[in-house]
Parts: sequence; C-alpha cells; structure tokens
Amino acid sequence: GMVQMLGTMSVGERIVESLRTLANVYGTRVPGGIELRAPFSHEAIANMVGASRQWVTMELHALEKKGIIRICKRTIVVIAPERLGV
Repeated sequence: GMVQMLGTMSVGERIVESLRTLANVYGTRVPGGIELRAPFSHEAIANMVGASRQWVTMELHALEKKGIIRICKRTIVVIAPERLGV
C-alpha cells in the first residue's frame, strides 16, 4: 500500500492519508476532535510520506488554516475528522 501511495498520490494527499491512518490507529476522541495519542513530529510524518520536513510543515499549516487540524505543541488534533474521511 505504501509503494502505491508514494507512486500515485501527491504529497498533500499522502499527508492526508497518513493523518487518516494515524487518527484511526493512534487517535483518541476528545472534545473538539480526535487527538493523536503519540506525538508525531513533522520530520516523522515526512519520513512516513516520503517528503521533506518543510513540505510537511507547509501542508499541515494549510490543513490547519482550513480548519481540519489543530497543532498544539507536539500534538495534532483532527478537528474535522469527516473532512479526512475518519
């Protein structure tokens, strides 16, 4: 699945897919969304999706501006899980 994802999806799509998977595996429902229980650095996500840390940072901030996620210190909260398909 990872090889197919790397070959067929844009970086933004791979980040969204990774957030969807992380939310399903490591997420805990909290008031206001789904909090990822384990801290995932931008660098760790970059390694997962095969992109640079800077690209991941840019894409995560874009998702935050769209109201899909909230980044709090080293924690990501998916505040609009339906927009990620979670």
